[in-house]
Amino acid sequence: MARSMVSSSRDAVVCSDAPWPGSLETFDRPRNYDGLNKVMVDVEGVMEEVMLDPERGPILIERDGSQMYAMLNYAQADYSGRHTTRIEKTWTYLTSTERTVFLHMVAKKNKRTRELVK
Repeated sequence: MARSMVSSSRDAVVCSDAPWPGSLETFDRPRNYDGLNKVMVDVEGVMEEVMLDPERGPILIERDGSQMYAMLNYAQADYSGRHTTRIEKTWTYLTSTERTVFLHMVAKKNKRTRELVK
């Protein structure tokens, strides 16, 4: 069973910049967010602005107001439910669908963080 989650990284250090394990040798990077430094995402009827780095991806807002690069983690669990591996997939290797879903996840998390701070 595969699960994914959003985590943050202040320096955007990744485990590997190699292609996703088991993927094809060549990967045509999606271009659906190229040239953008922010994206507006509809979260429950409210437009949420997500800042975007072209190489590192969306930026999370922390409770103290600091900003961190978001990372998409895939954790693999065995039959007992324990995590056996964790892989971080960088923005440059996300498919266009993963990028869109990831932006929505970050937008929702940023919205919740702002609501908690108020």
